[in-house]
Amino acid sequence: MQLSSREKFLLYAELAKLVAAGFGIDKSAELLSSQAPGGRVAGFARGIRAGLAQGFSFADAVGHSTPTPSALEVSILRATESGGVLPEGLRYLRDSFESEWKLWRSVRGRLIYPAFLLHLAAFVPVIPPLVTGGAMEGVLGRALWTLGAVYASGAGLFWAGQILGRLAESREDVDRLLRRLPMIGGAWRFIGLQRFAGIFRVYLRCGSTVSVALDGAGEATQSAVLVKEAAKLSDCAEAGEAIGPHLEASGTFPSEFSRSLANAERIGGLEQDLARWAEHYREAAAARLEQIGVWFPKAIYFLVASYVGWQVIRTYVGIYEGVLKQLERGM
Repeated sequence: MQLSSREKFLLYAELAKLVAAGFGIDKSAELLSSQAPGGRVAGFARGIRAGLAQGFSFADAVGHSTPTPSALEVSILRATESGGVLPEGLRYLRDSFESEWKLWRSVRGRLIYPAFLLHLAAFVPVIPPLVTGGAMEGVLGRALWTLGAVYASGAGLFWAGQILGRLAESREDVDRLLRRLPMIGGAWRFIGLQRFAGIFRVYLRCGSTVSVALDGAGEATQSAVLVKEAAKLSDCAEAGEAIGPHLEASGTFPSEFSRSLANAERIGGLEQDLARWAEHYREAAAARLEQIGVWFPKAIYFLVASYVGWQVIRTYVGIYEGVLKQLERGM
């Protein structure tokens, strides 16, 4: 199990701050490991120190620490460390995980009220027996079964999403499926493009060749479609060709993005242009995910309200039938 987005943000924010202030990476890890010693971030920092003591580079020390970091983290740190711009990689990871943490915190906050209604709705069927004096055992069992089914469905959807996300890293058909999904597909595309532009720039900042930078950027997208296209562009760059015309002809990247990078390549301004596009796609992905965070709770609220309304109608019907039966007995 990996560190959470919040824990990774705190880790890389502190490392970036200490390294920028002139502390060595070993001293920085030592300071973090001594703070909140029982915490997972401090434990991860101790793993970094242990790796450094064994002679590993910083990136490899991070890769050997537990909880296991993502391949993306290790790749960025290795590139920036070897290029002599490690603070750049630390700041990139800090900003990425901060955005991710704030987004999910916002979504979780919006889900609190719908989740409360969902639990409340599961026990609405208990109301008619309470009012009419009917048997509670069967109804209560059904309510608990309904709640269990909701939990199981939620867990199933979560794990299905996790599995599809992993498959999309290596299978183009799964990646294309995710890219076509309403709302989610747009966010998936923007996240991939933001990673591509951001990591492409980081590698160029490290002094890497364009072909190496494209390979690293493609891998960082975690999108099989973009990985394949980046590999084609890398081959062109390795052969000494300009990548601009191939970008424009690929059809995989948005036309405005391709044209902009092609022109930036002509004037020698790729780094600046990539920084601008990375920020653009970061904001676009955040806006799309914000929309999902707004509409998903609303959809849950609508379903719960419909279910509660149906149960209320059933309650009144049950009461009415009970009254009719009593009147019939009295007659």
